[in-house]
Amino acid sequence: MSGIESKTIIIGIQARCTSSRLPNKVLKKVGKYSIIHNVLSAAHSSCGYINAHSDKSGLRASIVVLTPFKDPLITTLATARNIDIICGDEEHVLSRYLLLRDAYKPDYIVRITADCPLVPPYLITKFIYIACKGGYDYISNADAEFRTAMDGVDVEVISKKAWAWLEKQELTPNERQHVTLKLRTARPVAELKMGAVVHHFDLSNIKLSVDTEEDLQDVRNMFARTNEKLKLAKETYGDRNVHRV
Repeated sequence: MSGIESKTIIIGIQARCTSSRLPNKVLKKVGKYSIIHNVLSAAHSSCGYINAHSDKSGLRASIVVLTPFKDPLITTLATARNIDIICGDEEHVLSRYLLLRDAYKPDYIVRITADCPLVPPYLITKFIYIACKGGYDYISNADAEFRTAMDGVDVEVISKKAWAWLEKQELTPNERQHVTLKLRTARPVAELKMGAVVHHFDLSNIKLSVDTEEDLQDVRNMFARTNEKLKLAKETYGDRNVHRV
C-alpha cells in the first residue's frame, strides 16, 4: 500500500428498527450481543486495522450509522462511544448517504447494511484496500449477475465521484431505496472506474442476512456452531495460535 495518497474512508452502516417483516430486528441478539452491535464490532475491527497502518497506507477510517428520522435506534446508539449518527428519510436511503457525504466529505464511503451480523471484518478491510489501491469509483461483491458471496457479507465501496454521478440520475423509488442499484444496472459507466470482487467459491445460495424470524434463527445457529468450533480450536492449540479469517 506504500505510495497511496492520503484518503479518508467512512464505513456507513444503514440501520432501522421499522422493518415490517421483523420489527426491531437490528436490536435482536445473535450470541451475547445485538445484530447492530455485531455489525459495529466488525466495522470497528476494520477501522482499527486500517488506522493502525495509516502511517504506511495514508488511509484513515471511521464509522457513521445512518438511520431514519425518529427511529428508536437513535436513542440506543446515542450511548455508544465514537459512533456518529446521520438521520434522514426512511425510504430515500440514498439521501442519507448523500447527507453523510456532504457532512464529512470522505474520499470513499463503504456501504454496509445492519442486517448482516456475520460480515467479516477482514472483508471490509480488503475491499477498502482494493478500492484505494486500484483507484476504483465503485467495487463490490453484490452484483446479482456474477455474485458468489453469501447473502449477508455484502460490502460496497463508493467514491465521491460515484456519489456525484448517482446524485445526477433520475432514480425510481426502488433505486433510491437500494442506493447502488442504479450503479450496478447502468454499468459500465464511462466516467467511472468500476469493478467487482468474485470470491473463490460460489456461496451465493447461502443466506446470512436477517429479514425474517427464520433468518434470525439460521444466523443464530450458524453463529453458535462457529463459536463452538472456535472454542474447541483454542482449547486444542491455545488462544494465540487460532486465527480468524
